[in-house]
Amino acid sequence: MTHQIFSYGTLAIPHVMDALTGSIPPTVPAHVTSYASFLLKGKPYPGMCRREGVVTSGLLYLNVDEKSLRVIDAFEDDIYVRESIGVMMESGALTNAWAYLVLEEYEERLGVECWDQDVFLDKHGESYIAMCARVHDDFFHKQGWKV
Repeated sequence: MTHQIFSYGTLAIPHVMDALTGSIPPTVPAHVTSYASFLLKGKPYPGMCRREGVVTSGLLYLNVDEKSLRVIDAFEDDIYVRESIGVMMESGALTNAWAYLVLEEYEERLGVECWDQDVFLDKHGESYIAMCARVHDDFFHKQGWKV
């Protein structure tokens, strides 16, 4: 079984996805309506929550395998929950995909500042990608999977 994942933050950087999962599934630009993305207070990455009238752009990963989904689930902080949401692809087609949303009880951790991928990559890209590769290796070893 394969999955679709809508990413609006660090996972929307293909090098991060590759380091974390060991592959870069096919992608298409996409967006979601009634969801907003903001930097988490004190963190260099964003979280997303429901907000009427707001549109958040991102990347839709297609054909994500079960192993990749499991490592992403393990990687995401406890403040996130994976939910199926409606996603509009660049072509105008609507589909459902998994997205990692900030749980309502943790929404106070969201700031007001928007996340900037270029700023993130300049300041944290190299070390974040290396950390994701370590997470990948540790997770795969714990599962007894070949890296």
